[in-house]
Amino acid sequence: MLLEVAGVSFNYPGKAVLNNVSFKVAEGEILAILGNNGAGKSTLLKCLSRNLKIKKGAVYLEGQEIFRTNLRWFAGKVGYMAQRQEVSRLTVFDAVLVGRRPHIRLDATQKDLEVVEEVLKILEMEEFALRFLDELSGGELQKVAVARLLAQEPKLLLLDEPTSNLDLRHQYEILKLLKKFARERKMTVIAILHDLNQALRFADKFLLIKDGEIVAFGDEKVLSTENIYKVYGIKALVYKINNVPVVIPQELLIDAG
Repeated sequence: MLLEVAGVSFNYPGKAVLNNVSFKVAEGEILAILGNNGAGKSTLLKCLSRNLKIKKGAVYLEGQEIFRTNLRWFAGKVGYMAQRQEVSRLTVFDAVLVGRRPHIRLDATQKDLEVVEEVLKILEMEEFALRFLDELSGGELQKVAVARLLAQEPKLLLLDEPTSNLDLRHQYEILKLLKKFARERKMTVIAILHDLNQALRFADKFLLIKDGEIVAFGDEKVLSTENIYKVYGIKALVYKINNVPVVIPQELLIDAG
């Protein structure tokens, strides 16, 4: 098991955010974290990425408790993308090269440069290589952030809303690419998503959170009418179209009728 989260709790002063969260994710699996705004999803990712210190419980990566590991070792294993991307005067190429930092001792090697070139090519961003970040749109910045993570070549990717600011086509292109990396390079991906149907096409497992506690964890079967109502407060039906589960809120069916 690549990642084990065991009884993790976290609170800000006067406010409990996570309560006894436990789950496991294997190498190469994709986990979608689902829930309303304020459920604790982003806080959970910040705990897994060591940006926040957990108050109770433990997180194990490859059997090692993450808060007791060497920071360089951890940085080489885990890539984290926050909701908002920082804008600077770096070029796209240099920003993606930053992802190689855990592997660079003194100066970037030819391999580091080749990895960046490969990732930019895969993401069809070669023409952006010499453009500055502060010249890019929100969607373009999002793609640069994904490119930087892929250049890092981590074992675990933690993504907070990786498809925000992207149009529909690029949303699915990014998710398809992440799934390809997970399958071919055995990367484990944990992503916060808001679109249930997108999550069903992308993920292997699903973690449903409400008020900092797990409502359900497992395969596509946990996205049931009952669990969707518990988490989101809406009644929805789950159909299969071409063997792919599709979630449709009942209100839409009533309106259409």
